[in-house]
Amino acid sequence: MLKIIIFVLLFVANTFVSSEYIFKGFDDRFKPDWWQSEIIYQIYVRSFKDSNGDGVGDFNGITEKVDYFKSINVGAVWLSPIFQSPQDDFGYDVSNFKMVDPLFGTMADFDRLRDAFHERGIKVILDFVPNHTSDENPWFLKSVERKEPYTNYYVWKDPIINENGTRSPPNNWLGVFNTGSAWEWNEKRQQYYFHAFQKKQPDLNYRCPMVVEEIKNIILFWLGRGIDGFRFDAVNYLYEREDLADEGKSYKVGILDTDYDSLVHNYTLDQPETYEMVRVWRELLDDYSSSEKKTNFFMVECYSPINNTMLYYGNKTSPGAHFPFNFLLINSINQQSDAYDVRDMIKTWMLNMPEKMWPNWVVGI
Repeated sequence: MLKIIIFVLLFVANTFVSSEYIFKGFDDRFKPDWWQSEIIYQIYVRSFKDSNGDGVGDFNGITEKVDYFKSINVGAVWLSPIFQSPQDDFGYDVSNFKMVDPLFGTMADFDRLRDAFHERGIKVILDFVPNHTSDENPWFLKSVERKEPYTNYYVWKDPIINENGTRSPPNNWLGVFNTGSAWEWNEKRQQYYFHAFQKKQPDLNYRCPMVVEEIKNIILFWLGRGIDGFRFDAVNYLYEREDLADEGKSYKVGILDTDYDSLVHNYTLDQPETYEMVRVWRELLDDYSSSEKKTNFFMVECYSPINNTMLYYGNKTSPGAHFPFNFLLINSINQQSDAYDVRDMIKTWMLNMPEKMWPNWVVGI
């Protein structure tokens, strides 16, 4: 019901929003690319359609329904994570970025899915997790062993040794899921590793050039398999402040000291290096697009203040993502909202958005 209300209010609110906001920096000669004009439909693979009766949705189940997507005028489908994974976090813990998870089928099944959508003019976008891997990923297992070149693929730090001889994590950073410290001790390596999310999801170290190259190679691998773009998950977590300074207290009431919201996360979110890495990825995609003569699309997820969110666009001379997700409608609109509220959300995005960039409106998650 809330989605229906949002769609209706968007239609009504459009009459209240000046065209200077809607066509920011564009004139009547502008012709939109596919990603600027199409509906992108997220498919949660494990629950969409089960083709073999094992209780889990799969590639073949989706392929059986491609005509449905065509009938509702979807221009692109975005698949939730399909990579090989222990499934401790529903696929957001990747053990092999170049393999599909057998839970959903084979690579041949995926290729048939891709071809079926392409035959109907529908693009295929993959959900990609650049911030971390599974702790069962061979990269991590080799990093624990300090096997080169994997030694520094993750964020490893020595403990603080207290006066009584006990050890403590390197700083006060906390995990997103309110589990306390974001640092986990590894007995074998005798160091802590950083995990913004679960302890089974160690953060990659983007200050290691080999990690940057690994991720580039994975992007190129999937582009080579004919996919049309990516949704990059949780990009605002990519980098952390290098000197490991403690984060300040938020002084929010009613929460525990171990809760994520008890700190202000100005050292672990939206770091300057993160925006630069997004621009590096965009350049890679654009270079590939120019050779293929088609646009390979790149959108990013970041739950950040709007001024930080807008930086993920980059600028006209050094573009970042085609767009960062706009969560204003689903986070701020409810059944008591009216068209003026929707108008204000639209204006907030449009007035903050850099010139010649493109808006988006997430209306369901």
